[in-house]
Amino acid sequence: MDVRSRLPPGARGTTGSSLPTAGVTARRPRIRGVDLARALAIVGMLVVHFGPTGGTDLAGRLYALPHGRASILFVLIAGVGVSLLAASRTTSVADARWKLAWRAALLLPLGLLLQDLDHRVLVILQTYGALFLIAILVLRLPDRVLLALAALLVALGPVVFLIGRMTAPDVFDRSSIAWSDPLARIVVGVVASGPYPLPVWAAPFVLGMWIGRRDLRSARVRVALVTLGAAAAVAAPPLASSLATVLGEPGAAASWHTLLDAAPHSQMPPWLLASMGSAALVLGLSLVAADALPRLTWPLVALGQLALTVYVGHLLALHAWSGVLRSGDVSEAARNVLAFTAVAALAATLWRAVFRRGPLEGLLDVPWQATDLLRRRLRGTSDTVQRGTIGGGGEPMSDVLRLSDEEWKRRLTPEEYRVLRQHGTERPGEGCFLGTTESGTFVCAACGNPLFTTGEKFESGTGWPSFTQPLSERSVVEHEDRSFGMVRVEVRCARCDGHLGHVFPDGPPPTGKRYCMNSVAMKHVAEGDPIELVVA
Repeated sequence: MDVRSRLPPGARGTTGSSLPTAGVTARRPRIRGVDLARALAIVGMLVVHFGPTGGTDLAGRLYALPHGRASILFVLIAGVGVSLLAASRTTSVADARWKLAWRAALLLPLGLLLQDLDHRVLVILQTYGALFLIAILVLRLPDRVLLALAALLVALGPVVFLIGRMTAPDVFDRSSIAWSDPLARIVVGVVASGPYPLPVWAAPFVLGMWIGRRDLRSARVRVALVTLGAAAAVAAPPLASSLATVLGEPGAAASWHTLLDAAPHSQMPPWLLASMGSAALVLGLSLVAADALPRLTWPLVALGQLALTVYVGHLLALHAWSGVLRSGDVSEAARNVLAFTAVAALAATLWRAVFRRGPLEGLLDVPWQATDLLRRRLRGTSDTVQRGTIGGGGEPMSDVLRLSDEEWKRRLTPEEYRVLRQHGTERPGEGCFLGTTESGTFVCAACGNPLFTTGEKFESGTGWPSFTQPLSERSVVEHEDRSFGMVRVEVRCARCDGHLGHVFPDGPPPTGKRYCMNSVAMKHVAEGDPIELVVA
């Protein structure tokens, strides 16, 4: 998701942004707790890759805690990020799918190429790419269906993988998948039999997508993540052990008893549930810590915002200096992890002071930007993703239109003036766009600024036309509205500051938003017709 600020959080206060003003682009502040959790996932993987995970003493067991958990956290946060991307005010669902497709197309070969290096790490980026393809398919599923799918994957994913192990153990061996492997092995390995089999690893990813649709700034959501996550993390292993005592312990050979295996990366339900629970717990705690201690957590937050760069960097470092970074001694390995994390966090902090995105994160977005530019040029636009031409002498869409009150009265009908300039509201059920389904764009009735597309319109049953999100970041701005004894979020046209309606947090997925608009404040431009801006 786009970074909303180049400064450390302490430099902008705890909210990360102020109320937008007319003519200024409104952007959501980034949720720093998600970045902090992503950074902790990276640190956890450093622990596993730099040191021993089989210690039996207390120090060894504590050191090995991230084993089998850090990578699940990494994947769960990826799912959260996908939902945040789809809910962004600057990204339509169609754009989100394009972005995910490009990320998948780049991460799949990148992961395969990195696996050929001598670092002795099972690279997860190939699975990331495949999961993004899954996200494209399930992006518009309703919340309940998405949560049900996650539960189904938890129940059936391990069974599918176990059946594969029992019937074709030479294929389902969880060995690494690299660029140098035959194409058939790459496909089978990425999809079903590799280190991160999709039937299993799609579960935390889909759960992360569901979590990402929740209000992560809500204390109630954070408490639920912590309590339910801790319960799953603590209860799953002993429950599996108790069942194994009654039904039979899992053996070395794959059998139905293997379903009770709670060992890290066993791919079985006890490990999967416990790891997903610990991931939810870490996410909930990270959301709290990032807001409570913004300055203290900023270096790790910055590291989390450069997660792909740091992940690839640690693989290259292990390839070049494995003997220096990797150790069988817990104390030495812990020192190496702390040193690498400190250097990476410092580098990330310095980078973020200058640039919005990490080096690899920025490169990952280049194909999408090129695609978006090509799409807009093919559609004959210069500054939006909508078909049409810029009218009125060629002024850019970002030009602010300011007219006197008398001029607005002259140009608008009495009802348009009452709603757009006096912040009025039309009667429910009387709007002319309630049932409109014709493809096209809804533009501001006062200035012609493109606001919403028909594809984001839905019937809310409120009596006013409703949309899941605006067309782009140049479409609307939002203001706190305390009129009539209520606290609401008013929506205005970003070009002329005309009142359009309000936005509420009770809309359908993927955004969860309901932009409740006045029909009289908009006009509909059919698909393919030019969009002309009103000028002074």
